[in-house]
Amino acid sequence: MKRKNALLSILFLFAILGPPSTAWAQTGANTAAHPVRVRYDVPKDAPLVAYQKFLQGNRVLERMADGVNSLLRLPKDLTLTAVQCGTVNAFYQPRLQAVQLCYEYVRYFNNLHINDQRGPDGRYDNAEVTKALLGTIKFTMIHEIGHALVDLLDLPITGGEEDAVDQLAAVVLLSSEDEADTVAVIDASYTKLLRANANAANQANLTPAQRKWYEENPPTADEHSLDEQRFYNTVCLAYGSNTQLFADFVTEGVLPKARAARCPFEWRRISRSWTRLLAPFRIK
Repeated sequence: MKRKNALLSILFLFAILGPPSTAWAQTGANTAAHPVRVRYDVPKDAPLVAYQKFLQGNRVLERMADGVNSLLRLPKDLTLTAVQCGTVNAFYQPRLQAVQLCYEYVRYFNNLHINDQRGPDGRYDNAEVTKALLGTIKFTMIHEIGHALVDLLDLPITGGEEDAVDQLAAVVLLSSEDEADTVAVIDASYTKLLRANANAANQANLTPAQRKWYEENPPTADEHSLDEQRFYNTVCLAYGSNTQLFADFVTEGVLPKARAARCPFEWRRISRSWTRLLAPFRIK
């Protein structure tokens, strides 16, 4: 409960600081040889059309593409696509040179935040749900674009790539001058906690086949860190980037003091590393 209260207090603080905008913000004339393009596929299942319209209405893919096009020169094509996948996911497809955001992914996290927001009377704050959903998608898209950059730019990654591109998403958003991008980091972190809690609650309702699958494919064997680990790692970077702004993470017990002491160093090292990796490809 302390973690949620502290996160909500931080989110409230940012909510009054300024209007939303985008990370990688300044969109200028595209001088990239291979500009990033976007595509929204019409879903076959009618209930998913609302999520296509949600993404298009908020220009989610366009904002991501504009950001990359304004900063980086890519040696190959890259397309950002929204598509019906048949699964709750977002991923980079090396063969297609495309980042794919599944409509099912958007629906799942929209419902997750609605359930979290819903009060005893069944009502919820739709504006807050929308903000949290867009922040989570923003973080996720930069994460997946990170996979694309590792592939297309042949970037050296010496640790787990999933952790590395989580770090990239945090660095991009926390380095932005716009408070809304920092809010996105906090929203995305909190979303990971919501998913971890939902998955834990669902364990009791697994079918025998599902339980067998989990026994054969334990979460600890996955290339992704556990959601709670990803939460702490991202919150640590946020705290390390600005210990005064995020002091409540420590005082409210969200971030253990022992880990918090190392976070400024982690932030400096990781942000410097990503800056160096991407520097040769920056548009001058």
